[in-house]
Amino acid sequence: MKAKTLICMYNFLPYSDTGGNDVAKEIYNKKEKVDIIHNKIPSKKDEEFYKLIKKYINNDILLDTSTNWKWKNVKLFIKKSFKALNELSTEGKYETIYTKSMFPINHLFGFIYKIRNPDVKWIAKFSDPILISMRAYERYGKIDKNDINKINNILKRNNKKTYESDNYYFYTEYLTYLFADKIIFTNESQKELMLSYLPIDEIKDEINKKSIIKNHITPDEELYTIKKSEYNKIDKSKINFGYFGIFYEKRNIYNIFSSLNALNKELKDKVLIHLFIPNPNEFQKIVNCMPIKNNITLNNYLPYLEFLNTLKKFDCLIVNDANTKNVFKRNPYLPSKISDYLGSGTDIWKICEKNSPLSSINTKYTSNLENIFSIEETLKKIINK
Repeated sequence: MKAKTLICMYNFLPYSDTGGNDVAKEIYNKKEKVDIIHNKIPSKKDEEFYKLIKKYINNDILLDTSTNWKWKNVKLFIKKSFKALNELSTEGKYETIYTKSMFPINHLFGFIYKIRNPDVKWIAKFSDPILISMRAYERYGKIDKNDINKINNILKRNNKKTYESDNYYFYTEYLTYLFADKIIFTNESQKELMLSYLPIDEIKDEINKKSIIKNHITPDEELYTIKKSEYNKIDKSKINFGYFGIFYEKRNIYNIFSSLNALNKELKDKVLIHLFIPNPNEFQKIVNCMPIKNNITLNNYLPYLEFLNTLKKFDCLIVNDANTKNVFKRNPYLPSKISDYLGSGTDIWKICEKNSPLSSINTKYTSNLENIFSIEETLKKIINK
């Protein structure tokens, strides 16, 4: 028998993925049965979290298609998804389908499903802009000409405006805007940016009417205590900072390292920064060249439930904006980690750009990303609290 809700989330459990975990949290918080379509991806597995969520999954459809984002592979995933759905019991009918990016394939499936089942309610969430990257360049994936013609025929039959493009990143946004019944953006700046580069002005009013702003979901309180953390590197004689995430060119905490190095020895010796990153052995080579190497300890990512419990061990958690100055008028990105931090009960230090989505969230400590002196002063304040 089918559940009332069908979710298409390519990057879902058992594979460890930030977007998949976000959907898993929603499933757990609602505690309602769902059917789900997902795919094997080249990531570590998180079997413990998956086991917890599986009790809310009625039909679990795990496909094995190529993760190469060529159009033929997008089509194959969608084709296999419908084949698997057709093999399910005919008993029951989906009332709602839910899709979430970043992966375009989820919304493209949602579009096809909505066209074939117009009475279903399609809810689509954009976690970030799809077409435009963090560097403000346009992502591109070529659609076959025959399929462009099919899309245009669907648009014409539904009295929707066609547009001359062969880019499936563009169509992922455009078709979702046109056919989804409800659209979710994570913040107002993201919505503002995505609508600013949309070349069809006449549908913007419709998008505004059916869209809402909803931040990343904070886990239920009980999720923080299900798995007891075995992390044992906390030094109670120091101020222990926790940072979780990849070091990108546009998002990292080298500014904190510089600020820490500028402190006198007495203050410096009171600080221990715990980094949880995907490549600790490689990054250790960089840390070994730093004058503050004894103030940094490196760790692998943790399984999600253990990660949540580990958050409670620190004196302060660090979350920072991506640097979007000279790229976007306003930062359109809200770091997803903030939602997990907020439920932990641990103090949070946010380092953010002016008027960014992160800047509007209430945390105990705040620094300006563009002002190294602001970061140094906040660091002193936390040490001397």
